[in-house]
Amino acid sequence: MAALKGIPILRGMAFRVVLAIIMALLVTLAFATVRRQAGAIMVSGLRNVSRTVQIQLSAGVMVGVFYQAGLIDLVQQATQHLAPHLMATVGGLATLGVGMLTGSQTTAQTMIVSMMAPTLTHLGKDPVAVAVGAAQLAMAGQSMPPVGLTTFVVTGLVGGIIKTRVDPVRTMLMALPVTIYFTLVGFAFWLLG
Repeated sequence: MAALKGIPILRGMAFRVVLAIIMALLVTLAFATVRRQAGAIMVSGLRNVSRTVQIQLSAGVMVGVFYQAGLIDLVQQATQHLAPHLMATVGGLATLGVGMLTGSQTTAQTMIVSMMAPTLTHLGKDPVAVAVGAAQLAMAGQSMPPVGLTTFVVTGLVGGIIKTRVDPVRTMLMALPVTIYFTLVGFAFWLLG
């Protein structure tokens, strides 16, 4: 991983989740059936995740623009006199909303937390509490009703694989207790941390 971190364009691959996905891909290629159908599998897989990837790429470009334009510093300056609890509450709700609408924990963290984390730490919040709270809130947002885009994507994939209609609304409601738990834990870290 140290070698990957030294190469700017490959630095994002030096992440255990990404490396686990790459390893899983390499293991599947050990099977002849997968190798024979590799093209069709790639096309089908890319088609299934294309919208999510487009959202994440757009969010990445947007955050790059935020940093390049100095907007993160402007947000810090504009919020330095605000109450930390108010910032944490509003930022948490925004993280939940973006996660819900985009269906992506990564997008919620990239869009909202890239501004909220420096602001909250600047207001005296513990950086570890900010990071843990952000992960929990973004995770809750991606399955939060009424949109929960991730739920619709995953149920569509599962339904396609097992050739059965899977109800995304029912799945979302079944996941609601966990979603509420992640929300409460995230707010606890942001408000009490």
